[in-house]
Amino acid sequence: MHTGTYGSTDAGANGAVNATPNSSSSQTWTAAAGSSSQGSYTMSLTDLGSSVALGSGLAYPGVHGTLDATLPAAASTGASGTVTLHAVF
Repeated sequence: MHTGTYGSTDAGANGAVNATPNSSSSQTWTAAAGSSSQGSYTMSLTDLGSSVALGSGLAYPGVHGTLDATLPAAASTGASGTVTLHAVF
């Protein structure tokens, strides 16, 4: 893992950001890249912090950065409109 900016329009991008109002709701808003692309997202990792061994890989529990996404309503979920997300971590 490296610091940098990653987005849904990057070549080979494959990932998603989802929002639901609560665990019992089927309404969903999604930004996805890959086989069923919609919306958009950009994640900037500014500091990875220290790594911790986890299974056969590494985890980065102290990672810092931002996530910005535009999530349109997912089809057939009863959701409408668009969610704009900005998260700092």
